[in-house]
Amino acid sequence: MPKSNKEIEIQIQQVIDSLSEQSKPNIAKTAREFAVNKSRLRRR
Repeated sequence: MPKSNKEIEIQIQQVIDSLSEQSKPNIAKTAREFAVNKSRLRRR
């Protein structure tokens, strides 16, 4: 079953929080770890 927009937003926020804690952020790797679409994350 597809995820709801609210679930996706929660995941994206978790990824953004994780990226902000990294000294050298890697968007692609972190997106894979959280199972978030890399393109959607880059637009944020």
